[in-house]
Amino acid sequence: MTKTAEKTPAGMKGGVRRPRGPGGTWSFTIDMGLQDAQRCSECGRREWVGGESLGTCPTCGGALRDTRERRQVVQGGYQTQGDAKIERVKALSRLGKGSYVPPQRKTLAEYLRNEWWPQVQKEDLKATTLDSYHRNVRQHLIGPAARPFPLGLIELRKLTLDAIRDHYAMLAEGYPVERGGKLVKHPGLGVQSRRRIHAALHRALNDAIQKGYIDRNPAWKALKTQKNALRFEGSVWTGDELEAFLASTAGTELYPLWFTVATTGLRRGEVCGLQWPDIDLVGGTLTAARSRVPVGGEVVESSPKSGQPRIFDIDDDTVTVLERHRKAQAAAQLKAGPKWQGAGNYVFTNEDGSPIDPNRASRAFRIAIDAAGLRRIRLHDLRHTHASLLLAAGEPIGNVSYRLGHSDSIITAKVYEHYVPGAQKATAARFQTILRNARDKAI
Repeated sequence: MTKTAEKTPAGMKGGVRRPRGPGGTWSFTIDMGLQDAQRCSECGRREWVGGESLGTCPTCGGALRDTRERRQVVQGGYQTQGDAKIERVKALSRLGKGSYVPPQRKTLAEYLRNEWWPQVQKEDLKATTLDSYHRNVRQHLIGPAARPFPLGLIELRKLTLDAIRDHYAMLAEGYPVERGGKLVKHPGLGVQSRRRIHAALHRALNDAIQKGYIDRNPAWKALKTQKNALRFEGSVWTGDELEAFLASTAGTELYPLWFTVATTGLRRGEVCGLQWPDIDLVGGTLTAARSRVPVGGEVVESSPKSGQPRIFDIDDDTVTVLERHRKAQAAAQLKAGPKWQGAGNYVFTNEDGSPIDPNRASRAFRIAIDAAGLRRIRLHDLRHTHASLLLAAGEPIGNVSYRLGHSDSIITAKVYEHYVPGAQKATAARFQTILRNARDKAI
């Protein structure tokens, strides 16, 4: 027996290994030569160094020492010998070009929990963005400890587009969450919520590519086949319903806030962050300069969602409502004296002058709707009502898009296209008029 034959494992030929046992699959082996690695001084575990080194041993927490060791990689799961041979040739080609990525055995949940989330925390991101990432990783990608989501248990290298789409479908239908030590079913998530989860997963997997864990992003196009992915899924009021609500709440404490959102389309955080210097009651303009958003039990203040302040005109009725509100607030401040907080800057405040909590505004809105006997919508849906009523009345979409703070009018069109009743019929009628006018001129 030759020396080479002695080193060849049983069942191995040309780097391809036969299936082992019933139901086994073909696999291939690649020798990558000496590679950077880390060895634990306590338990001896070896970790191959990918994009960055580890601080401590993932198994026992012991210290790691740098080393270089010969690495052989085995990839399996092939149904035929021919498939294994073809994939081995491809892998050797990528290895020669320096683009080969060895398979990683860590699961998606392990990667998100132990590597990606700690990495994101070190970045200079908005508190709201960090909170969204954390919530999506913990609640929507990993799942409860008592019943982790199947997606999180899949190894990164085995993650597929179909598995991701199946997970999104589960989130849409309803999924388990842990409350009070018990598993309960959470209602399905809307398209917008699933888009945010997808954005977090897509970014995390792009980062995994940079670390050398995978060579492609399986989440790419995971939402592309879903029609109307940007479409707004909430409810909006008709003009009559909006007028009935405003008439019912006139004279109440938060009427000026409801009125301002209804006539400007401001986001909840933007209206709660309004300060008097942002409003020019003489010139009739308003600047959305900041947003106050609940994050982890407290309210944080940051720039608007679009990242840039926007200035737009307000109508005379809104000016009148805000003028009366300012006079009432000045009287309340005078009465409160030293107990008044906030130096009188915020437009919408609590009784002591402190800026109103956005969650309190939402709760008060629900109570006001029930008192008025109207169909329930969210406070945020007043913004959607503002947009849909303008578009239905024929307002140019560019104007509506700017008021809403959308980065592109295409987004506005996709979100609200189904809330413009008769839009296509009106378009057809306008073209009919154009053609008839041209025919009359010809005659």
